[in-house]
Amino acid sequence: MPLFSECLVADGAGPWASTLNGVDLTLGNTISIKLTNPTGVGTWYLEIVGTDELSSPPFLVNVNPITHEVLSPAAIVTFVAPVFRGRAILFRSTVTDGFTSVTSTFTTYTLTDQGSRVGAAGETLEGNQSYGWSTVVNPLVRTGAPVLRYDDNLTSPAMGATTIQEALDYFKNAVPIGTTVQSF
Repeated sequence: MPLFSECLVADGAGPWASTLNGVDLTLGNTISIKLTNPTGVGTWYLEIVGTDELSSPPFLVNVNPITHEVLSPAAIVTFVAPVFRGRAILFRSTVTDGFTSVTSTFTTYTLTDQGSRVGAAGETLEGNQSYGWSTVVNPLVRTGAPVLRYDDNLTSPAMGATTIQEALDYFKNAVPIGTTVQSF
């Protein structure tokens, strides 16, 4: 009987979803992972093999952090989704029956404010089985250089701005347009 290393992912209390084209997550939700078909599997290994450039791998419950062996092939692995937008986690799932070993990979994502995915180091086809990571990069290339967007309704001016939006709001209201500022 063939072995299957493919997994299913549940976002919070949501339904189990195929990992074939990656899975979008809800910020901070408890995420569950299980084998699609544990039949014939003797040992299951689940390892985080890549993230985006801003993330650290989350702790996987029911996985040995040293060997990456899952408690059992029927176990459900959980972790907490990143609490920040624009994150990606690349997983490698390996199953063995003592003679044969089968491996697959998949990625989970938290979307950016614009609803886009970011890539994880090592990612190839995990986010899109037909076009891979090009679906993350090509939309950016097609639109040209990034554009800073300003929304006059988002926040009021503040000293100690921590974002471009806050800085623009502060300077917009600090000195009326057309006023000459003299320094002494």
